[in-house]
Amino acid sequence: MKTIQKILMFLLLLLLGGCGAIVVEVGGGLFSGYDKLSKIQQKRFIKVEHHQSLSAGDKSIYLISGATLNTMANHHNATLIYFWSPNCTSKVCYSLSSIKNYCVEKNFNFILIAEYINLERFEEAFDAGITIYMPNFLNYGIDYCNRYMRVFKKELLQQKYDKITNLIGIC
Repeated sequence: MKTIQKILMFLLLLLLGGCGAIVVEVGGGLFSGYDKLSKIQQKRFIKVEHHQSLSAGDKSIYLISGATLNTMANHHNATLIYFWSPNCTSKVCYSLSSIKNYCVEKNFNFILIAEYINLERFEEAFDAGITIYMPNFLNYGIDYCNRYMRVFKKELLQQKYDKITNLIGIC
């Protein structure tokens, strides 16, 4: 009986193997990864309530709301906001240095939004002189990455929607 179960399990794994797999790493995108950090590492995450002068190059990660991101983007003529998955290996994931160079070339403000925590990859961004922002999952009370990203983007887009409706007078 155990042999039949093993064979069925093996066949099931073979059948499902081509359908995809979920690989979860510590801080790899399913959750923020904040709870896995030491207290010293957690001190690098700074809540930003409103757009304020931030000290670039200090290797802090700034936790912001969608409304704050909207305000930050509106302080410049052109802003490129890049939602970054640090562990992404897809062809559609661009190197941060390439994006930064493009923004410098085009005179765009570059805002990097990390979707989850990967301190090793964050160091690469800091070495390239890039400030890292994240959705303020602590204020949202959500640690599940997809959920706090959805709340963050909705908040960001609601700000844009409110401005458009005020501009054209839609109630």
